[in-house]
Amino acid sequence: MKKSFLFTICLSLGLSVLAQEPDWFESKNRMAFYPTNVFFSGFVMDELRKGADVEAGLEHVKAAARAEAVSTIQVYVNSVKQDKTRSESYQTMSKYVEEVYQQFSSSTTLATKMDIPGLKIDSYKKGNIVAAFAYVKRSDLKRQLEKQITMGLTRIETQLDNIEELMNNGLKMEARSRIEPIVKDFLPVEKNQELLLAVDANADAESLQLNEAKVLQQRYMKMKAALKNGVYVALHCNSDLFNGSYDAMAEQIKGNLSSLGCTFTQKDAEADWIVTINSAAREFSQVRYSSATTYFAYVDSNISIKKAKTGQVVYANNLSCKGGDTGDYIHAGITAYKDMTHKLSAIIQQQIKQ
Repeated sequence: MKKSFLFTICLSLGLSVLAQEPDWFESKNRMAFYPTNVFFSGFVMDELRKGADVEAGLEHVKAAARAEAVSTIQVYVNSVKQDKTRSESYQTMSKYVEEVYQQFSSSTTLATKMDIPGLKIDSYKKGNIVAAFAYVKRSDLKRQLEKQITMGLTRIETQLDNIEELMNNGLKMEARSRIEPIVKDFLPVEKNQELLLAVDANADAESLQLNEAKVLQQRYMKMKAALKNGVYVALHCNSDLFNGSYDAMAEQIKGNLSSLGCTFTQKDAEADWIVTINSAAREFSQVRYSSATTYFAYVDSNISIKKAKTGQVVYANNLSCKGGDTGDYIHAGITAYKDMTHKLSAIIQQQIKQ
């Protein structure tokens, strides 16, 4: 009996604790425990209809409380923006990011869907009343924002390091594809800088990490400019056509590679890739049919593709293509050269794009 009695008392106390009103439920308590000079917060209360889903009701007020808290921060940020004593800091930061964000809006708009690091959301049900309270301590928000800025800048720096390594290894195509999306990674950093500048009255260039951001932005722009002209290819093409030369081969290969944004040079020192092709046409056979004769010729080519930065030969091969024409061996050789040109262009594209 005693054990049963004690169990009943403990259970009752447990339920009492669980059912206890949180300290933010009453307005006077919110003012006392979560003063606006220490916290950003949002409070929402709603009445459930008979038979309504309680969980859905709680999720609804939690979302509304979050939006209310974010709106409170937004109003505060906007008021700080209008404060002339802080305008110089905003102008300084905007000047830093202007170079990078030319294709984006120059002003950052805080919306209710924005991420507020450290924001906590509690909910409570009392009878048919559901309520939620979203809150974050200003000092905690400041620390979280500083951490987010550091993480964002570190992520950008790591990506730039990887891209620089690709460039040093002669992989400009891959480097160019990776550098384009990085500009978007600067945006959350800018948003967090702006928010930190608003919520922290003592925020300075050091806490905002403006110098670090500026260095990365300049590095990004410099690397992007270096990749702007795409891939530099030194194409050395010798094409013998029965003691003549099929000069169209080199020009056709250049045209086929134009979609990759390649720039061609005769100087190996300027190139990312060095492509050497030696080709020659040879007579094969004649086939007579009635009064017409069809001439067949082969074009034999050897190709070498080398990474200029490392000197590594990534591809080497010997190929042959057959061509026929009723004119003579020269025309047959031209036909074979056209097929060979398409094959070699595809090989070069595949190697450069890897």
